Amino acid sequence: MLAFEVLPKLRDAVSDDELRGAVEEHLLETRGHVDRVEQAFESLGSHPSSIYSPTVSALVAEHDELAEKVVEARLRDVWHAHAAARTEHLELAMYESVLALAEALDAGGLGAGLEENREQEQRALAKVGQVAARLRQELS
Repeated sequence: MLAFEVLPKLRDAVSDDELRGAVEEHLLETRGHVDRVEQAFESLGSHPSSIYSPTVSALVAEHDELAEKVVEARLRDVWHAHAAARTEHLELAMYESVLALAEALDAGGLGAGLEENREQEQRALAKVGQVAARLRQELS
């Protein structure tokens, strides 16, 4: 899964301790997200599989290309935080779609685990937003 490649690289690339901690925390949460998504598929009698997402891949490529061009570490951490926020927005949109499908299928408790994932994504977005705001303020 791409997240398990990207998040450790992001964690290692940042210099701000709070941002690094937020990325590490989200990496740990992501393992639970995968488990809950797999359970949702299995409850429907299906088997999950990874698929290539051009949108996610484009976000990763954009981040990697531009992050190396930001020379000053404090600015680079702002870039990393905003890249993380963009990714969280995308993940939240994906969960909204999947939860709507679960509701349309009238799949009972299927949405509970996915709702937990969405809530964790919302908290991760809020956290990186707070860190980004602090980092921007420190630049002033």
